[in-house]
Amino acid sequence: MKLVCILLTLGLTISINAQSLQSLNQNNVNAMITDAGFFFNTPGVNTGGYEIPSGSGIHTIYSSAFWFGGTDINGHLKLAGQDVYGSNSDLWPGPLTLNSATAIIPNPLGQTIWSVTLAEINDHIANYNQPGYIIPTSIENWPAHGDTTLGLSYFLAPFVDTDFNGFYDPSSGDYPCIKGDRTVYTIMNDKADVHGSGGNPIGIEVHFMFYQFNSTDYLNNTTFIDIDVFNRGTQTIFDFKTSFVYDGDIGNPADDFYGCDSLANIMYMYNADEIDENTGSINGYGANPPSAGMACLSHDMESAISFSNGAVFPYSDPASALQKWSVMNGFWIDGSPVYDDLGQVTKYQYSGNPNNPGEWSELELSNSPGDRRGVMTVGDGFLEYEGHKKYTFAVLYDRSGTTEIENVNGLLSVANFAQTFFDSNLDEICDVSVMGVEEIEPNTFRLYPNPSIGIFNIEWNSDAQVDVLISDISGRIVYKYFNLHGVDSIIQVDLPAGIYTVNVILEGGILTEKLIIE
Repeated sequence: MKLVCILLTLGLTISINAQSLQSLNQNNVNAMITDAGFFFNTPGVNTGGYEIPSGSGIHTIYSSAFWFGGTDINGHLKLAGQDVYGSNSDLWPGPLTLNSATAIIPNPLGQTIWSVTLAEINDHIANYNQPGYIIPTSIENWPAHGDTTLGLSYFLAPFVDTDFNGFYDPSSGDYPCIKGDRTVYTIMNDKADVHGSGGNPIGIEVHFMFYQFNSTDYLNNTTFIDIDVFNRGTQTIFDFKTSFVYDGDIGNPADDFYGCDSLANIMYMYNADEIDENTGSINGYGANPPSAGMACLSHDMESAISFSNGAVFPYSDPASALQKWSVMNGFWIDGSPVYDDLGQVTKYQYSGNPNNPGEWSELELSNSPGDRRGVMTVGDGFLEYEGHKKYTFAVLYDRSGTTEIENVNGLLSVANFAQTFFDSNLDEICDVSVMGVEEIEPNTFRLYPNPSIGIFNIEWNSDAQVDVLISDISGRIVYKYFNLHGVDSIIQVDLPAGIYTVNVILEGGILTEKLIIE
């Protein structure tokens, strides 16, 4: 039977300074995921949050974040530029209301991070209808639906709808639609508070899916990231861009070089010499240190620029919204262009391969090594009103060579393998843009009488069957009617007086109406 994904365990979940922290360690990587908008960092602990090999105490990333930006129709900047270290926030847990982009506080989903394994899902598929089976909380609590009475989207996290009724019901065999052998999922928004970057909010709801494969090849050292950006605001955002920003440390942070490859859509770091020493309490990789970086698999990158800890203006870390937007467009923080070794303007800093003499690299220039940061940006035109954008990134690693620069070549090969894997196996899986349910024009249906004493009609203009879900003001489903036929059905409910939400689900669409019971 064909299954349809409607819309996009193990490990440790703890609370640190009112933040949730999830360890994604399904393969050779131990990646720390927070619900605070920055990732691969352990809040309150002065160590990196992307440990590889898992259990080694050595890291390739200290911390990272994603930036989102664009302009409105009048050219005014809208930007969510989350601080990489969590000292200032532009993203907060929870969804936004449709069309008005309002954050509901406290977070109506309750939970902020969800973790599900493929093993749990396979066991659920095999046993959900068996006596004595208990649905795991990771599947039971999957955030498939938002509370429509609060104005949230009915569909949130992706799920496999085994009975095609548009309603997530694990007891009937439905389950989360995930990728990899384990997924960590979080939903965030940029409207819950004042932006620490000083940027004006966009009105976006951002869904992050982090996932890993347990394998015997390069996938065992890889973490994938899917990002779904929903425009819940009231306007189209032009020149919309998404950037991955990271403080990358190849073990010892003080002796690294940075590079990028625009053809492979990757930025990366590598050690400046053959030995990565320990420094203080931070462990180095020793001999033959790896190369590691981030590739975008779904889009071509528009720019890739690096900074160094302690560098002077305008080569220092961007702080304000305008500085971040400048970097996202491939310039230094003062808006001045980046020049390559031939004096030509470029948006891809150190784009030469350090293995090839004469190419533009930090090694070729004999730069002083240091604590590097990187910003890689991809553009995607404009984010339409009520629109949606989807991206896939991969955090990559290689130590298959015998020297630090041989591992750069190995990393570029891994990037090519990851791209092929994405094209063949990951693209369009759990894709909300093609498997979501769109809202139907209101004149397609009629609900009457309203107010009602508990008996009302639902009329629609086709002979297709529909499902009806009625929820109370808390969002709890109080009645379900499946597979209603004909163009007019009488619904009778025994409910206390109050305001309810009626979701009428037809193949290809959903209508939400308020119902008053007197």
